[in-house]
Amino acid sequence: MVKPSARTFRIIGYSRVSTMEQASEGMSLDAQESRIRAWCESQGAELVEIVRDEGVSGTKLLAERSGGRRVAHLLESRRPIADAVVVVRMDRLGRDAAEQIALLKRFRSGRVGLVAIAEQIDLATPHGRAMAQIGAVFNELERALIAERTTEALT
Repeated sequence: MVKPSARTFRIIGYSRVSTMEQASEGMSLDAQESRIRAWCESQGAELVEIVRDEGVSGTKLLAERSGGRRVAHLLESRRPIADAVVVVRMDRLGRDAAEQIALLKRFRSGRVGLVAIAEQIDLATPHGRAMAQIGAVFNELERALIAERTTEALT
């Protein structure tokens, strides 16, 4: 039984897909949000809001996306409405390694934490931070390979 004084963690979920077709198929926004809700329930956390970016490339900076702007403002807030942002995978935050590493630093040192469900990253440990940074490089590589294959298919 939870004690009345026990504090429930408040969560903002963030979901993003690059194309409008992905919004309804594959790892759709609904599928991502379902996993975020399930994670919150399993952790006893309160899901305050789900922010979504539909049809927005991960190469676009977080603050330049309508939903991402909401997350960026949360990171700057002196009294944030949530304790953490939850994403299904780190690449939902973006695919630019430099920006992702900067975001990781902001999450680590700020008032708002970060949870990446699939990678189970813990920014509180040196190994967790290193794995998140390595993941950022691979997320950018994956995006570059996708762009390369798309260009090859069109020629």
